Amino acid sequence: MKRLSKILLAAAVVLVMTMGLSAKADAAEWSGLAVGDDGQWHYYTDGSVDWGYTGMAWNEYGWWYVTNGSIDFSYTGMASNENGWFYFSNGALDWNYTGMASNENGWFYFSNGVLDWGYNGMAANENGWFYFTNGALNWGYTGMASNDYGWWYITNGVLDWNYTGMAVNQYDWWYFTNGWLDWGYTGMACNENGWFYYRNGHIVWDYTGMACNEYGWWYFTDGYLDMYFNGIGENEYGYWYYRNGRIDFGYSGKANYQKKTYQVTNGAATLIFHSENYDSSIRDTASTDYAEKYDLSAFNTAMVSQTQVYSRLQKIGLNLSELTNPSVAKNAAESAIDSVFWKRSKHFSFIFRTINYILHCADPFIQIQGSPVIMPFPTIFKFNIQFSRRLVSSLRIRCSCQSL
Repeated sequence: MKRLSKILLAAAVVLVMTMGLSAKADAAEWSGLAVGDDGQWHYYTDGSVDWGYTGMAWNEYGWWYVTNGSIDFSYTGMASNENGWFYFSNGALDWNYTGMASNENGWFYFSNGVLDWGYNGMAANENGWFYFTNGALNWGYTGMASNDYGWWYITNGVLDWNYTGMAVNQYDWWYFTNGWLDWGYTGMACNENGWFYYRNGHIVWDYTGMACNEYGWWYFTDGYLDMYFNGIGENEYGYWYYRNGRIDFGYSGKANYQKKTYQVTNGAATLIFHSENYDSSIRDTASTDYAEKYDLSAFNTAMVSQTQVYSRLQKIGLNLSELTNPSVAKNAAESAIDSVFWKRSKHFSFIFRTINYILHCADPFIQIQGSPVIMPFPTIFKFNIQFSRRLVSSLRIRCSCQSL
């Protein structure tokens, strides 16, 4: 019995010695995180603490950030391995973190602890709100962006709290006040293309009517400030006389607009006559602006019929046949026209064939024996011409036109 006990004890000693030698051999080849003799977590390379290692490391508890061979529980920021970039909080990979982080290459956006290369949008830190493109802060971006709080205006990648004005996105044009899309804004706004009308923060392309700013009252057609509008505008305060898209508070006299006659006093208009029949004899003799005297609406609408045009020509004493050959009239002129361009209009070819001028008339009128008639034929030139005709003793055409 004693001999058996001695044999078993000797075998146990040999086993322990063998296991110890094997453990040392394994430790000498092992790399990764382990608790050292000092009770701290260290990173081992080939069984020894790697005091030069800085980066990510894994153990059974997760991923950690190591600085100089030891887990750095104070580290918060970015780190990478062969799988990508990750965000660490207090030394541990933070799978719950969503937001901004930076390194020597710039600022980046993280979703659930992982750098999100597909992210396009806004993010914030203690310094403000910023815009990201493909996961990286885009310092070159200027325009609109949205988050959970609404739409905002970004200038050079940063939310611009000082911006007030227009901005566009894939949906349309919008109005911003102090960097925020102002859903309560109704009124005028401008950019390099002109002035536009807004309602509830959104451009209104079908708006036709009046609007005001600090410079005066203006007239808009299809959402755009119409500097060519001459006529009567209406708002809750009454009727107003417009010249070149703006209320002319200096004008007093009569004005015809859309088959209605108005008495104008300092720009304020009062309706005094309404007729379905256009009366070219009604005019303000003190005024030289055609729009203050004559009703252009009949010639500015596609609804006018050929019969109406013929009847109006006859009313002012012109026979249609007299206008069918403009070259004859031109040859009969006492002074030559410096330059004339010929083109037909797609809307009123029957009347333009008799006149043969081009584009939209900016400021012309024809006066025949003292009776005015509006001929909205197009021109892009200025001329004065005196016609002597057989059927009309004196036909004076005066055009003062603006190039469009």
